[in-house]
Amino acid sequence: MSEQLGGGHPHDRTAPAGHPGWGPAGAGAPPPPPVRSGWRRPWLLGVAVCGLVLAVVAGTLLWWSARPEAAKDTDAERAPFYLAVYNLAQQPAAHYTGSAPDGATWDLTVTAGSEARGTISAAGRRTEVLTVDGKTYAKPPKDLLTDLPDGLSADTLDGKWVTGADRLTSTLSDVPRSPAALAARLWAGLDRTAGFPIAKSGEGGAATLTVTTPDGALSVSATAPYRVVKLTSARPTAPSSSSASSSSASSSSSSSGGLARTSLVSAAVHPPAVDRTVSGSQPGLGNVDFTPMSPEDVGKAYDDLIGQTKTLGSAVDLGIRFNFNQTGNLRCSESCTVNENVVTTTTAAPGARLTGTVNASMTAQVTVNGQSGGGCTQAATLPINGGGTMSCVAAGTAPIVQQIKAEKQREADAQARATRRPVRIPYTLNFQARVQISAMAFAKAEIAQKVKAQQAERGKAVENAKEDAGPNPDCSKDSFVAGTPVLMADARTEPIQRLRVGDRIANAAPRSGAVQQHTVSAVVVTDDDRDFVELTIAGPRGTGTVRSTAHHLFYDVTTARWTKAAALKRGDRVQTTGTAVATVREVRAYRAAVRTYNLSVDGVHTYYVLAGDTPVLVHNCAMKRDAKSLKGVKVPRQYQGLDTAHVRKNHFPGGSGVTPRKDMWPAQMTDARLAQIAQQAMRNNPKVIGYDPETQMIQAVAVVEGKMVQFQIPRGGGEMRSIYPLEPWSS
Repeated sequence: MSEQLGGGHPHDRTAPAGHPGWGPAGAGAPPPPPVRSGWRRPWLLGVAVCGLVLAVVAGTLLWWSARPEAAKDTDAERAPFYLAVYNLAQQPAAHYTGSAPDGATWDLTVTAGSEARGTISAAGRRTEVLTVDGKTYAKPPKDLLTDLPDGLSADTLDGKWVTGADRLTSTLSDVPRSPAALAARLWAGLDRTAGFPIAKSGEGGAATLTVTTPDGALSVSATAPYRVVKLTSARPTAPSSSSASSSSASSSSSSSGGLARTSLVSAAVHPPAVDRTVSGSQPGLGNVDFTPMSPEDVGKAYDDLIGQTKTLGSAVDLGIRFNFNQTGNLRCSESCTVNENVVTTTTAAPGARLTGTVNASMTAQVTVNGQSGGGCTQAATLPINGGGTMSCVAAGTAPIVQQIKAEKQREADAQARATRRPVRIPYTLNFQARVQISAMAFAKAEIAQKVKAQQAERGKAVENAKEDAGPNPDCSKDSFVAGTPVLMADARTEPIQRLRVGDRIANAAPRSGAVQQHTVSAVVVTDDDRDFVELTIAGPRGTGTVRSTAHHLFYDVTTARWTKAAALKRGDRVQTTGTAVATVREVRAYRAAVRTYNLSVDGVHTYYVLAGDTPVLVHNCAMKRDAKSLKGVKVPRQYQGLDTAHVRKNHFPGGSGVTPRKDMWPAQMTDARLAQIAQQAMRNNPKVIGYDPETQMIQAVAVVEGKMVQFQIPRGGGEMRSIYPLEPWSS
């Protein structure tokens, strides 16, 4: 008998009806008509029956007339769009190109960690953009580097990242925070779409489905796993004056003669305070093409991001201005000491820092009688909107001074010999300095820490991308016989039939030997499997066998694919732990009638079974995420509480069930606040995005306070099993 998560009675026909899987929630049934006292009198029976019939008919007519007209779309029509947007939210990185209503074009890659890299082309200009640690940087053309702080020039900034100038960022669209932020925007648009007349087409050889939303025509792939393909703006796009370089990024606007602002940032980076599920019309996203990213693409995107982050040591914050003597306060003998009394101010740009400190870099170039005497630099931490002193020594002037003195001494000696009397030749040393002070956008020590964090994030992102690229197996065909050992998180083994929901198992992502730990979310039991395979596998610790259904998926290192057990061949290599190799020695097919077992695993959807003493990586039983499987599956109407202990264990920092892939709630969030979010998710027209027919568990997503949250709940009603945000939650 299969294990079930949560409570409820999924097969009880009296269970309360739930939200439609994809349509808007309807009202409850009307109350029954009142009981009449005239039933005791036979002569009133006929009248009473007629009255009852009329009352029921009248009540029914009133009930249906009070409901809004039923939508003509079906669950199956809505499902692919919501599932595609959900899959976008889950991506570790997303790549998209497009054009804005003002004609700007961009090419941008954003990460789940809210960082981005790309370029934008607009009005004949191409600008690189970079977002790191919540700050957006740009490398604009030199002709846009005007109205700079004192002492800075376009030449000195050429090729450097700059940030902090509202005038410059108004010609750029701030990049979206993450795939989840953009997905939340598209999800909200779907929620505001009343009807779903679907247009089907073949684009680039692949079939797509298209529906018109307030943001424009949204196209998704026609088959699972669904993905967002394109968004075509509802507003016409102005022709671009640039040649639309193959690399661009998001765009934005200037109020006077500059580039018109696009709305990509207002949709994804700066969401309005109101809940987007009920907000009115918003600016369009423009035309966007979404490009699928392979695990290799994700790795390359992170490599580029890390490489650019390493160059931020020379980035300049134009939002900080310094008032100082640009010719320097010099104290010279042979070498020169340059002293500056510096007063810092900030721009009036929105978001400019008003307090705190800034890392300032002073560079002084000194000349002696017109000859370059080199320069000096100094870094200092100064208060914002305050003052301080910076000083450096230009030792390169000493050789120049000595050279001038030597030349004058030679002239004096020559004249003394000619006149046979002492000669004194007066001379002047004219020291001049040119000083520049700039605000460093990123301290070098911080860069090293950030790069280290990005490198760790890269590993997680690539592993997640590998997992996302995996198959969606059929649980009814993928199982193991009783007695099959499963590798647990503590390195023990346990027969598969003894595992229970909540047990911690060891697993890994495909093509990675790094062992992880994840939680069993369901145990699937099947009694009608008939086709089996016995695999003999040789590993570093000897040779052993494992018996599974013919369709169960093993990770074949030889082909770098998930492969059915029956399709494996002698000599194929299968994934084990670490860098070791396990080799298939024999594949024997047979038929039997025995009970079999499979696992659903939270996070990374794999686990290890043992062939003798050799762990072998296999796929788990995944949630159903296709329109056909989700048709008719509905979220229960009523909120019946939340398993807070489970959520704190698995979705709060420090919890024993936390995995690298999960998004966390803030550590300071209270149980009452968590319950409030859970109740709001149930009210905000949640959509089913996954269903396990064995355990009757539903995964659903709703937008709460402008962000997508995912929760798990029994189909027949009962306590919400878990809930967590699909992007970082700030409060």
